[in-house]
Amino acid sequence: MMASVLRFPLTLDLQVLPLEAVADESLYDPRFLLPLLYTLLSPGSLVNCHKLVEMRCLAFLLASLSSEMFQVRCLGCNVLTLFHHQLQGSRLSISEFWLCVLESLRNAVTVTCVRMPCLVTGYLGSAADVVGSPENDMFNPVLKYLLAKPVLDIGNMPDFYKMFYNPTVEHNFRRSWFLEVMANYMRCSLDFHICKKRYIFSILLSYFMSPLCHRRSKVLVLRVLTAAVKIPKAARILCREHGLLAWISAALSRNADDESVAKMLLDVLHHLWESSAIRTFRLADVKAARVKATAEMRALSQTRKTADESDDDSSDEEDGGSLQETRDAHPEVTSKRFYQHFPFEYLLTLFSVRKHVRNCMDLSAFSQFVVDLRNALEFVCRQERNEENVVENLCIPDENIVSELVGHWGHFAARSADDDKECAVAGQAVAQICHHWPPNKSTQASAWTQTLGFVLSHGEDSVACNLATLGWVQRWINGAEGHERSAELVETGKTWRLERLLGRVYRTLGELATGGGDEEAAAVALGVLDTLFGAAVTSLLPKEQRKPYRKELEIIRASQACGTDKALACTLLFHEL
Repeated sequence: MMASVLRFPLTLDLQVLPLEAVADESLYDPRFLLPLLYTLLSPGSLVNCHKLVEMRCLAFLLASLSSEMFQVRCLGCNVLTLFHHQLQGSRLSISEFWLCVLESLRNAVTVTCVRMPCLVTGYLGSAADVVGSPENDMFNPVLKYLLAKPVLDIGNMPDFYKMFYNPTVEHNFRRSWFLEVMANYMRCSLDFHICKKRYIFSILLSYFMSPLCHRRSKVLVLRVLTAAVKIPKAARILCREHGLLAWISAALSRNADDESVAKMLLDVLHHLWESSAIRTFRLADVKAARVKATAEMRALSQTRKTADESDDDSSDEEDGGSLQETRDAHPEVTSKRFYQHFPFEYLLTLFSVRKHVRNCMDLSAFSQFVVDLRNALEFVCRQERNEENVVENLCIPDENIVSELVGHWGHFAARSADDDKECAVAGQAVAQICHHWPPNKSTQASAWTQTLGFVLSHGEDSVACNLATLGWVQRWINGAEGHERSAELVETGKTWRLERLLGRVYRTLGELATGGGDEEAAAVALGVLDTLFGAAVTSLLPKEQRKPYRKELEIIRASQACGTDKALACTLLFHEL
């Protein structure tokens, strides 16, 4: 039951769809359990209220009050009302306490079935476990808070300052208990909003850097942050207003020796990008579904009261109209849920923390890091913005970054099995990161060819990846000092890279020809082959034997065949050479 409370489906509707897939078989379905409790608690039934509290059924009912669906909250409120009636005639030793709590909760509600933050309902659910055990160290503080006022404050984080700045001997235990409640129940933008009102995140970020923060507290603070950044709106505000990206970099520098803490910090960084990758049209789809549900409710109930309540149901969400207007005005900015400069700040943070990735000594953390770096680089490079110079100067990997990542991958690959899928995924991500390494004069030809060998050995052998590799090779061999790199690539005794490159070109062109051909891709392949063929002829053949091959290449260029056929013919000529 505890798992069902912690992962209560906030967006689940009461209406069961035909042939609906089960989301998680390990959890109780609210569409089954809530009607069941409604039947069990109906007037005239004999119910053991102590058993319901002990089995966390009360916590489940309280969790239903945080649902986004109005019907679920209505059913949860009705079941709680029945439970309140059962408590009035119950012999439960603390029935008076729960009657007072439910009364204060009812007094706090100004709108019928208002949606409550998960942190508030989670605190009350955790209080049910504490109150049932008087020997618990949290018994007195929880009891004092819940009985202090006749109206429960559901618009603020319950009892944060007293728990966090506790002067008693048990201050560490109470602070840890409260942080664990926050980590378990922070699930939606309402939770983030009530924390932001009390400056909780500013306090937690400062406390983490304090020498007074011991390791267990650091882990709990990071769990709270991880839960917060999974909320798109919270991730955006934490980065923009609290400088979370810079804080992560500083925290990693201070905690580089602690492997588990460093890994959790990298998890926070990962979830920041995952939350930012949520597109706005998904929220619009959810709001459209809510509008449809509201219309159905209005059709069933013609009273003005029901209409007002359903309008209030989504008042805490972002305005869909404003989102649509913003998306139409700035489609390149609002396609993902972040502010304008977030991708560049995120990339710079990844570059700055890369030195700490190897300290984690964990392949999964490294794999997650390089995949995030690849995704961010691909997104930034696709953007057509005015800040292109910033992207080129600051957000592109250089030789040092590429060599470090390749070295880190080699370190983990040496410790992994040959068929380790996670290691292969990390290698493919590093290979795709190499595609963003721009040519420069300072890089030695041998260093570039070694990186090319890594890309050809561990990169994904797909059409898209091979075309990206060809484009990258073309930029390097046609740029400054390109002739040296071409000569290094076709040098006798080192042609295994050239052979692998030609093999990928041949397979890619074959697939393109089968699919109808891609003239732009074929032109890139033909340009690469042309340059390398010229270097190979000059390097491998004496002067008297060069003319026939060059003549054949000119014939291929002048032919009327499509670009794909020309490139395929050039690969055959290369194999003959």
